Amino acid sequence: MLRIAGPVAAPFFKRYAGQDGPALVEANAVIRETMDAIAARLADGRPYLFGDTFTAADLTFAAMGSLCVGPRQYGVPFPPPEGLPDDKGRSFILEMREHPAGRFILRLYEEERPAVRGVTARPPRVM
Repeated sequence: MLRIAGPVAAPFFKRYAGQDGPALVEANAVIRETMDAIAARLADGRPYLFGDTFTAADLTFAAMGSLCVGPRQYGVPFPPPEGLPDDKGRSFILEMREHPAGRFILRLYEEERPAVRGVTARPPRVM
């Protein structure tokens, strides 16, 4: 659906979501500050945000940060950043993938949500 509707909807989203000009510069600065804060928290070697256990905080950060790094295991395939023109965020995505917090997000997706051809690896339990 996004492949069909994306090119048509892109100008609308840019205009109303502030995805260009000063708003984009400011948003990227906020993202970098957040990624730096997470990296500082993980700098002591802990595997997760609050120690040795995967928590809702890790899940939330990985889910929210996934748009910055485009993990392979995400529920919808991201276009590879190498194929994006730079004005569409290629350099930003590549930068975020190399950032310690970006590597943390990619690791969480790799370890906590293995890729299974369009199907969630761990289906929800029915109670």
